[in-house]
Amino acid sequence: MPEWKNEAIDYYEKRGLTLMNIFTPQMRIYTVGFNTKRMEYEAEILEIPSERGSNQSEALNKILECEGIDIVDYNDDIAVIVDDHGMLKSGNPVFEIITEDGYKLKLCGKLIFARNDYKEDSVDLAGLSLGDIEKLKNSLNIKLTGLLK
Repeated sequence: MPEWKNEAIDYYEKRGLTLMNIFTPQMRIYTVGFNTKRMEYEAEILEIPSERGSNQSEALNKILECEGIDIVDYNDDIAVIVDDHGMLKSGNPVFEIITEDGYKLKLCGKLIFARNDYKEDSVDLAGLSLGDIEKLKNSLNIKLTGLLK
């Protein structure tokens, strides 16, 4: 690989970017987790590839530190993505979320929120608007109920 390409890759990686997310359309997601060392919630806004496929799956798996995911509806518009083996991992936080409809969800590990994108024969993930994220920040009824042994 030419030296200038290595320098460009290094430049972007030092800033938390990869060539993948420079040239691939991105979607905004919102993550919620719990830092057990500081005993506090952590939330951040990230971008991942918007096109359904291996790049999106790899990004979700990397964020959740997992090999597979489960998707649960928070409401008709918003999905929660979790590690499909999250309930089996020692030290994972256990969250209780009460949805807008009053349902209780018990979810473990880091949570990713994205928008449901209804297609004719499937439901894909889509990016959240800043308004969606602000609404989640203000109205998300979530509490930590414990940590897995």
